[in-house]
Amino acid sequence: MYVEDIMQTHPTAIQRKAKLREAIDLMAQRHIQAVLVVDENNRFIGEFSAIQLAKILLPPNARAFVGAHANPREDEKIPDLVARLRPYLDRPVGDFIDHDIPTVHPKTPLSEALLLLRGGALRMPVTEGPDDRLVGAVSVLTVLRKVAEDAEL
Repeated sequence: MYVEDIMQTHPTAIQRKAKLREAIDLMAQRHIQAVLVVDENNRFIGEFSAIQLAKILLPPNARAFVGAHANPREDEKIPDLVARLRPYLDRPVGDFIDHDIPTVHPKTPLSEALLLLRGGALRMPVTEGPDDRLVGAVSVLTVLRKVAEDAEL
């Protein structure tokens, strides 16, 4: 079985020139944690995820700390988060994407894609051609839905 046999053919994607606010709205509306980002030729260039958003929302002095060394502020309120986010909302989402996202091709064996997903990715873009045109996406959930459908679960 190949990725093309199971992939989602119209994944949620946004143009890199779209404003960050549009990406956040899209993620909130669709209840997704990441959105694929493409250029004007539908070439996959990266992903904007809740991880990048969390980095923006962190107080500047907390960004250098991790885990037990963090200095959390218990007195923070939603307006504090909004104030940190506001300066970025009209910037292109392409400024905030993760470019280091593994991709697969339609003819990639599904087992190979599952091995890559096992590494922790929520989903993987499916690209085609020398220009890496986005043609789909595959996730463990995509596989689960197909198995449940075929097994009549």
